[in-house]
Amino acid sequence: MWKPAGLIGSTAWGLWLAAVGVVLIVQRRSASTGSIRAARYAG
Repeated sequence: MWKPAGLIGSTAWGLWLAAVGVVLIVQRRSASTGSIRAARYAG
């Protein structure tokens, strides 16, 4: 038997992991330009 609460929890956990993965990938891809953008935002 599937529990709605468990299904929602697992889905939220999966979405959270996916979001973290995307953020890490973007940070790695924009490692060279990321520092420049961060400096602009900070300045």
